[in-house]
Amino acid sequence: MKKLVLSLLFLAFISTASATAITHENVTIDLDDSSFKVGLEVQELTSESLTYVVGYPISDLEGRINGADAACYTKDLQIGSEIHCQTNSTENFSAEFEFTASDISKRRGNINYFQFSRIFRVPTDNYRLKALLPEDASIVDEDNISQPSIYPETGQTGSDGQRIFVVWETNPELGGEPTAFSIFYNDTENSRSLFQYIGIGLLILVVALLSYTIWSRFSKIEISEAYETLNEDQEDIINLLIENDGRMLQKDVVDSSKYSKAKVSGLVSELVEKGVIEKEKEGRSNKLMISAKYKY
Repeated sequence: MKKLVLSLLFLAFISTASATAITHENVTIDLDDSSFKVGLEVQELTSESLTYVVGYPISDLEGRINGADAACYTKDLQIGSEIHCQTNSTENFSAEFEFTASDISKRRGNINYFQFSRIFRVPTDNYRLKALLPEDASIVDEDNISQPSIYPETGQTGSDGQRIFVVWETNPELGGEPTAFSIFYNDTENSRSLFQYIGIGLLILVVALLSYTIWSRFSKIEISEAYETLNEDQEDIINLLIENDGRMLQKDVVDSSKYSKAKVSGLVSELVEKGVIEKEKEGRSNKLMISAKYKY
């Protein structure tokens, strides 16, 4: 983990260089659109210009001082961006920033990871960081990676009903190594549960079966067309099958018809050859069925 902390040092940090005392700093990062919301409660400032350094290239900056729009601008740095805002106050005021950053999440194989680092260069009584995962994303199971899925492990997970988030809250020490934060998470596609895939598969199967049933029904041939190629004796056998839902045992056909066992056997063979009925062995007799291509 120490190696991770050192690698984060040059990737991202935030500092309030012009402030001398911060009561509270609240940072919310939306990993879905890479947007930041930063809230500061400044106890004391050395000048009427607040400087806030962000370890990422940023755009779409909006700044407010004590709830009112502020004159803010950004300056590109080698490691990110620097925000400057006129405050007209040096004590006990609030500042808010909203902006979009770049490259706050990266990909490692089929896993996404968010990493962020904060160096506390001025006294800060309380620091709170909230990272909001994309919709349907989930925290990676630690069995699948070689390091904690949430770091520091004091981070608390929660949900707003649609999205998972992680919150860290700390009373930071001044100076020293940066405090590093990271999350390993699955994106929308990879986070689908087995049950979701099963549900999708079942839905596809149901649709396919319904489509086949409808197609089969409307693609069947009227049995009346088959009668054009049948003689009277063959028609008698077909009529007897229709009266019994399209299927009978051959021995029952013999019992129910005026024909002998040998005669029925011959008629059945002729109808099977014409493709009008199907025959399969069942016990000591045969089960006769009107061919599935006909409707009756």
